[in-house]
Amino acid sequence: MNLEINAIRKTKLAGLAMMLAAATLAPQTASAALVSGTATISLNGVWNSAFLASGWAPTTFFDSSFNNTMISGSLAGGTAISGFTGAFEAPINTNTTTIVIGGFGTAGTIQATTMDTSNSSVGVIGLSGAFRFTAPSLSTYLSSEDWTLQKIGGAWNLVDHSPGFPDNTLFQLVNVVDNLATTGMLDGDLQFLPDPAHQAGGFSYSGFLGATGAKLSTTIGHLSIAPVAAVPLPAAAWLFGTALLSLFGINRRKNSISA
Repeated sequence: MNLEINAIRKTKLAGLAMMLAAATLAPQTASAALVSGTATISLNGVWNSAFLASGWAPTTFFDSSFNNTMISGSLAGGTAISGFTGAFEAPINTNTTTIVIGGFGTAGTIQATTMDTSNSSVGVIGLSGAFRFTAPSLSTYLSSEDWTLQKIGGAWNLVDHSPGFPDNTLFQLVNVVDNLATTGMLDGDLQFLPDPAHQAGGFSYSGFLGATGAKLSTTIGHLSIAPVAAVPLPAAAWLFGTALLSLFGINRRKNSISA
């Protein structure tokens, strides 16, 4: 009887150990999923108040905590862009349908993410964040927010969907390295509009800002996407697995002695 009970115990422990090993030790296989993580938009200082004849330049960045807030000329609390340089995080939105907050004169939208990592030619990547642009000689402002990152005619565009100037290209990405399908990462340099044939809407922000000639194809920054960091397996799970395997070994020795 004891031998039979021990044999049952041994079988159950072996099964548990195998399931734990499969869950914790086997490599994880990647599956198709929506693009996720954070986009980092870096400005290199080239685009300063003297770069464009109009004087427009980025002066403030507002992070995702301002998603429900209208970006105005007097809005406080953003990050001042000192020296026209810096790296600013724009989290990738997790909603799969666009959330409409308000219309013109209010907060706008939280754009959906519909692009799958396995196929970057379709769908869009919704991003949270906003820039405010000012010019020394002007008493007004421009803002760009409610972004999507998407391909238009094969060219990557950072598209503005703000209530004031919706569905227009803010920047295009050039020198793009697209590893979304393998590592979930993407990198590219930012220019105003190097390829007018592949832009969102009938015009772009470069027209409002007054970017012309060689300024259109000057690199003013960089955009990179990094996926959500993998969550490490808790140490307790490894200890539990080790304990199960040890217990399995002890039972085997007891069975040998009893036999």
